[in-house]
Amino acid sequence: MNLEKLNDLEKVKIETFCADEAMYNAVKKALLNTIYGEGVIDSDVVSVKNSAFNFIANAYQEGNTVTNEALGERLRALYEGVHELENGFSMLKKVTTAKESPYVEENEGI
Repeated sequence: MNLEKLNDLEKVKIETFCADEAMYNAVKKALLNTIYGEGVIDSDVVSVKNSAFNFIANAYQEGNTVTNEALGERLRALYEGVHELENGFSMLKKVTTAKESPYVEENEGI
């Protein structure tokens, strides 16, 4: 990530986003859900489909076959995509600026 392309407001917003661990993790979870959430039992719903199975199933439904090489290429591409997304989230945590956040967190109940 080329951090020089971010203006100060964008940096502050990223810092604010990353400071909210619940938000940071929720967004990361939502973006990765299609990969991490497949092939698991969750909330009493059993799902055995995942990207590899869907790739093969779609090919078979169209009367095509999938070679081991093609499946391997697909799995490698999926891994690389997830890896780059993880790297992007790690880079967000490195964004800093000297500007103060425009958001003030106060608990008015205190």
